[in-house]
Amino acid sequence: LTGKKCYACYHNKNSHCDPCPTLRCIQSGRTERDVVPGLEGSPIEWLELFSYPMKDPQSGKVTGVVEFVRDITERNQAELKLQMEREKLTAILESMKDGVYIVNKDYDIQYVNPALQEEFGLPEGKKCHKYFHDSDEPCAFCKNEDVFAGKTVHWEWTSPKNGKTYDLIDTPLKNADGSVFKLEIFRDISELKQASNMLQQERDRAQTYLDVAAVAMIALDNEGRITLVNRQGLTMLGYSEGELLGKDWFATCIPDRLRSSVRDVYKQLIAGEVDPVKYYENPILTKGGEERLVAWHNVVLLDDAGNITGTLSSGQDITERVRAEEKKLALEAQLRQGQKLESIGTLASGVAHEINNPLTGMINYADLIVERVKDDELRRFAQGIIKEGNRVAEIVKNLLYFSRQEKQNHSPARMEDIIDAPLTLVGAVLRKDQIAIEKEIPEDLPQVRCRSQQIEQVIINLLTNARDALNQRYEGYHEDKLIKLTVRTFERDGVEWIRTTVEDHGIGIPEDVIERIFDPFFTTKPRDVGTGLGLSVSYGIVKEHHGELTVESEPGKYTRFHLDLRVDNGWSLK
Repeated sequence: LTGKKCYACYHNKNSHCDPCPTLRCIQSGRTERDVVPGLEGSPIEWLELFSYPMKDPQSGKVTGVVEFVRDITERNQAELKLQMEREKLTAILESMKDGVYIVNKDYDIQYVNPALQEEFGLPEGKKCHKYFHDSDEPCAFCKNEDVFAGKTVHWEWTSPKNGKTYDLIDTPLKNADGSVFKLEIFRDISELKQASNMLQQERDRAQTYLDVAAVAMIALDNEGRITLVNRQGLTMLGYSEGELLGKDWFATCIPDRLRSSVRDVYKQLIAGEVDPVKYYENPILTKGGEERLVAWHNVVLLDDAGNITGTLSSGQDITERVRAEEKKLALEAQLRQGQKLESIGTLASGVAHEINNPLTGMINYADLIVERVKDDELRRFAQGIIKEGNRVAEIVKNLLYFSRQEKQNHSPARMEDIIDAPLTLVGAVLRKDQIAIEKEIPEDLPQVRCRSQQIEQVIINLLTNARDALNQRYEGYHEDKLIKLTVRTFERDGVEWIRTTVEDHGIGIPEDVIERIFDPFFTTKPRDVGTGLGLSVSYGIVKEHHGELTVESEPGKYTRFHLDLRVDNGWSLK
């Protein structure tokens, strides 16, 4: 090879290469570099050539060249591949409808694609804050700090230049040399935003219509979750909107005793197994635990394919209306009952007067027999007639007493006398039902000041309730089928009182019933059996006497009613 031309050895040429780094090195006196294809037939595809000048120390003229050759085939292939990727990326960015720009840490714009240039023009060496916001300082809401910390940020921005709203994605972009830039993608969502705003306005308008509606509006999805509730519905249920939306309607707003059956019907409705009921009434449960009766009108909601997606119901609280109707019916029943009692009282008064005369004669004749007949057996028979006659006379006297229409004045009375009169009247009924009476009434009790006829009415009501409770528990005779009637004195706040207790071992009273037992028209009996006024009237009578009527009970064991009246000390009713 010595003495031959380099272009002849390496490239089999008759003249020097063009360009030739060695020739340039001789001419310039400097180190020259070039990348050239590898030798023909060699596996080396690319060579990197460095030509170093050799100079005369004295004259400084180039006397020769040292050439360094390096195989850069793999590196060049990688660079070519990288270049292709860059060109491909550039082609993608250039063709994107979304705007794209690249910026460095110093806010210098490195690239802006055509889509963004159409909106904001050429960058012309501007900083990003100047280009987009016409500001000489970085923006207060700039995301560079987060992005250069390695985060991807998704946000919205409305341009003051063109009024458009963009969906922005800012993400780090790493270069081959390890440097990091920020790549930001702009997507114009102005029309979508406008449509969304219009949809929200329509929703707000619809919600306004719902909120001014005088009825509750509730929408449920297929799973029974609440998807809509208007202001009236929130008021009726006692919840805020946030407490209800997404919640299970049945678990939240339907009483436990009805929850399972109502949910089953809803599932059948959603499955298309039953037709929707356009109107029905059922109780709902408020946040405070109160039950309210609601009348519902319902429609099913369908998608474009006709599939059931849920229900929409309008509901009106009819609790007070139903109560008013029940009260009206009870008042009508009370009026009819009063008319009956008035007729019975008139009849009883007439019958009593008609019975009194022959009864008096019968007793008088029996007295004559006792006085004049010497036969002991006949005398015993006559004495029996007198005893039973006096008993009948006592009953007649009580009938006359209870048939009086005039208002009785309050006056001192003995509690044992007040109790005896009701026992005389209801005694036969109690014996017929095989109910025993057990009395514990001390002697020499102080008197009470009262309208005795009214207190007797209270005692009769308490005895009647005890009788009903015992008959419900025991059909025939039972050793516990008895009414215990006790009277005792006690002191409260320096005042002496008399307590009369009527106790039975019947069915007892549940706790939820005790809370309402003195409410007017409240009754657990069938409508044709009671009006729910007996205990309410009794409670009112006792309150008018400045007394107290209380109850204690354990279901299935006992019930005790306590009638407390103050001892007569000269006080008067007003």
